[in-house]
Amino acid sequence: MVDVSPPTIRYWESCFNELKPAKSSKGTRMYKQEDIETIRFINYLVQDCGLTTKGVRQKLKLNKQQSLEKWEIVKQLQTIKNELQNILKELEDSYDSD
Repeated sequence: MVDVSPPTIRYWESCFNELKPAKSSKGTRMYKQEDIETIRFINYLVQDCGLTTKGVRQKLKLNKQQSLEKWEIVKQLQTIKNELQNILKELEDSYDSD
């Protein structure tokens, strides 16, 4: 689903008001799609942009919309990259079989 460890996600839940998944009566976290996107976005800011949790909080507070727009562009570029890699693999496979 996401490439973030459960302890990291639990830590982020304590740091960011934007990340508050519902919990079952037994305390099991039930993540909605919106929660998963928030985790991916925070992970992008931490891993790809190199921000600390404090930096992420400031980013979300001061210019969340701009950050979200950049995140959308990054997601689109990642999709395009994956598609191009698949095309390259298909071309290499067809070249090898000839």
